[in-house]
Amino acid sequence: MWTDLRIKIILITTVVSSILLFALYYGYGKVLVDNPLVERIQAHENVEHVELNAKDKTIKVLLKDKSNLPVIYHHLINEAGVSGYQLILEDNPSEELLNFYHRAQFIIQEAMHKGTYREMLVQLEELAQKEQIIASFYMDDRYIYLDLELDHTNLLSILPRKPFSRDVSLND
Repeated sequence: MWTDLRIKIILITTVVSSILLFALYYGYGKVLVDNPLVERIQAHENVEHVELNAKDKTIKVLLKDKSNLPVIYHHLINEAGVSGYQLILEDNPSEELLNFYHRAQFIIQEAMHKGTYREMLVQLEELAQKEQIIASFYMDDRYIYLDLELDHTNLLSILPRKPFSRDVSLND
């Protein structure tokens, strides 16, 4: 019933169709999704460099100017989030900045838990001044933004704000 010719045609058709479908899928992702996304992010005036990793679904962005970090971040997160990518702001922290950041975590977490953000700001500014770190802190309804600089190194951290709640649960 089946001849060698028909089996060869079926196998060749299957292989060619698979290759064609894979090429179209890859081309669609690269040309119609990834490239326009990189172009839209790169078009922002404060963006210096964009690196997209389709495998990890991440976009690394290096900023020129961070003076208006909350506005820049919201713009970039809206562009990246629509496509399902995770946004990573690139920095180059020194050991001193990392140590400062780890020491500051208690102050930050306490403020997020208690809702005492003004106290956090004062304590972090005092701590940064003691260590001669240039520190900028921003806050909006969703995030706390930290921009730390020392010599020619910087550390960026964007922490999600946790809403203050006094939820008490009893274990019965």
